[in-house]
Amino acid sequence: MREIVRPDLLILDDFAMRQMTAPQADDLYELISERQGRSVIITSNRAPSEWYPLFSSSMALLPRCPCRVRGYPATPGEGWRAGGMRFEGEVWRLMRQEDLLGEIVIDEADFPWLNGRFVPTPTFGDVKPWFDESLALLEAEEYERFDDSYDQIADTLSLVAPSGPVAEFLLHISDGRAWFRWSDEPFDEV
Repeated sequence: MREIVRPDLLILDDFAMRQMTAPQADDLYELISERQGRSVIITSNRAPSEWYPLFSSSMALLPRCPCRVRGYPATPGEGWRAGGMRFEGEVWRLMRQEDLLGEIVIDEADFPWLNGRFVPTPTFGDVKPWFDESLALLEAEEYERFDDSYDQIADTLSLVAPSGPVAEFLLHISDGRAWFRWSDEPFDEV
C-alpha cells in the first residue's frame, strides 16, 4: 500500500465498475485517508451518486472521504470503446523530418490508446532498433532506461494524424503492429 500512497497524484481509472466487498471498500478508504492532502483523480462511467450502492453496506466511504468529489456529465453519443470516436480506418504517419517511415492503419481504439497495422517503408529499418530497445526496456520494467531510450524516438520522429502533426506521443511498434497514445498539447513534465 505504501507504493500507492506515495505519489503526488493517483489516478483510479474505470472506478466503481462493480460491487465492492467489505475488505475492498475498507482498503479504498484507508488509501484515500492515507493520501490526505495529495490529489486523487477518479474516472468512472457512473455518476458519483451511483457509487454508494457499490460499497458494502457497512461502508459509507464518500461522506467520510477527506476530499471533494466532482461529477462531470458524460459526453452524449457513443463512447470511445463503443467506436464513437470513429478512428477505425484512419491512417497515421510516422515521419523523420520529411521522410515517411511508415503508416499506421487504425483498426482498434481503446481510449486512450489507438492500435493498428504498421506498414513500414524501407527507411523504417534505420529506426527500428530504437523501438525494439524501448519496448524491451519497458517489458523488463526498467523505466528510467526506457525514458532515456524513448527520448530518442520522441526527439527525432513525429507522428502525424489525418488532421496534422500531434504535439506529443507514446508509440510502440512490434511485429507489424503499432499502438500509441497522443496529445495535441505537450505532456506535462513530471
